[in-house]
Amino acid sequence: MNTCILCGGHGASNEDALPTWVNDMLKRMGDGSFATVRDGVMSNPTRRPRRFITRRPCVKCNGWMGATFENDAAPLLKPMMEHAQEQTLTPHDQEVIARWAVKTAMMLRLTHRSRPPYPAETYRQLRQSGGKIGADWSVWIGAQTYYRKRAALANLKPTPIPSIPKTYAPYYDGHTYAVGHLVLQVLYKRGREDRALNNGAELRGVVHRIWPISLSPVTWPPKYVLTADDVAQLGMSIVATAETAPHRGSPPGCAGLSSGPDPTSTMKG
Repeated sequence: MNTCILCGGHGASNEDALPTWVNDMLKRMGDGSFATVRDGVMSNPTRRPRRFITRRPCVKCNGWMGATFENDAAPLLKPMMEHAQEQTLTPHDQEVIARWAVKTAMMLRLTHRSRPPYPAETYRQLRQSGGKIGADWSVWIGAQTYYRKRAALANLKPTPIPSIPKTYAPYYDGHTYAVGHLVLQVLYKRGREDRALNNGAELRGVVHRIWPISLSPVTWPPKYVLTADDVAQLGMSIVATAETAPHRGSPPGCAGLSSGPDPTSTMKG
């Protein structure tokens, strides 16, 4: 019998890593398609949004995730994903979206056969804490304009920091994924190193950090928006800057990103 990755109990259920309301929304948007980005290369989009299903959570935990994450996050996320509607995100809003982004990244990881899950304790902690996330996680949000309503999924490779002895070296692991107009970057820090991590896209204003939360409201979309193909490069921005101090000018990992001066005019349609 299967063991639930969240609570440790017995049982299994079909959990959509990208929730059903997301796939339903993409279908409503018209020519919905889904492309996967691996190592900076975007695959050809499929005609229908792909379902990412895992059977690792039990029935009870499956329902718990819906009540804990989806019910609060969906009203905030739908206008952003579907209509690029400008939002002023309060600290509470930032936390709601960040928690949803982390949960979704953790479930997405379970659908990748070629990559190990996040550490088992992260899944247990998520359940035991009632859905709270800690300082080991970082979350950024951005915006994309796209062709053919594309939603893209990219993966960040584990990122070692060479200056730290291997015995103690942490590494960073996460997801960059976009649904409709909304781009999310989720990063998890493994290990005991407290060295600050720099995201080149954040330094350039392409994404805003929402976890750890800002004490001030965050306006979305950012000043600069991405094309669908840029999502692949965005997935490399943290990898490029994790080993360096903050940069002035265009940070590495962001030089190839497209940007538009008026997100609201270029994103809709």
